[in-house]
Amino acid sequence: RTVKRKDVALYLGKRRFFDEEIEERLENPGVAIGLVWTEAGGDITFFEATRVPGNKG
Repeated sequence: RTVKRKDVALYLGKRRFFDEEIEERLENPGVAIGLVWTEAGGDITFFEATRVPGNKG
């Protein structure tokens, strides 16, 4: 059976993430997308690195 474009939402459910949301979050330096395991199967999450003052180690 061929999956048609109009049927994708029926099979996968409502969109959880929008391209605009991902694009907006990734505009900031130091932000990356990560994949995480959950009991429900998995998800994506955003990781952010930031510089803080301090000494070595």
